[in-house]
Amino acid sequence: METIEAALDTVLHLPARRRIIVIGDIEEPPGSQGPIYKELGRRLAEVADSVLFIGGKTNFARLKAGMIPEGLPREAIHSLRNQPHAIADFLAGELRRDDLVLLKGRSTQHLERVALILSGKDVACSAQVCPWRHDCATCPLL
Repeated sequence: METIEAALDTVLHLPARRRIIVIGDIEEPPGSQGPIYKELGRRLAEVADSVLFIGGKTNFARLKAGMIPEGLPREAIHSLRNQPHAIADFLAGELRRDDLVLLKGRSTQHLERVALILSGKDVACSAQVCPWRHDCATCPLL
């Protein structure tokens, strides 16, 4: 949670026309997940103009329960499975000049593959969860 909070604080203070947050599951959430995801949703609504959640339906519902009451419009809240090409395609259709995108998820989700795809790299890996703890850019399976 500390790294998520630090990332959101940073995004909040960076200049951007729109802030798009791509967020995955929380790694090792402390305590009951329901309240944690709802509080994260509330925090996301303070920072983001648009949120794309990469994870399961239950946690997505919990996030929405925090975002919607805080005023983030339903049409700005999206969910996808952890499929890097689908995420990159979604973002490519959304992104405009001066938008800021934060990619933040569990280490096993390897969301950095999305950044590699958007920067023009050929990414063959489509694993939804990867146990390897290394940089995707140097992975032989990329």
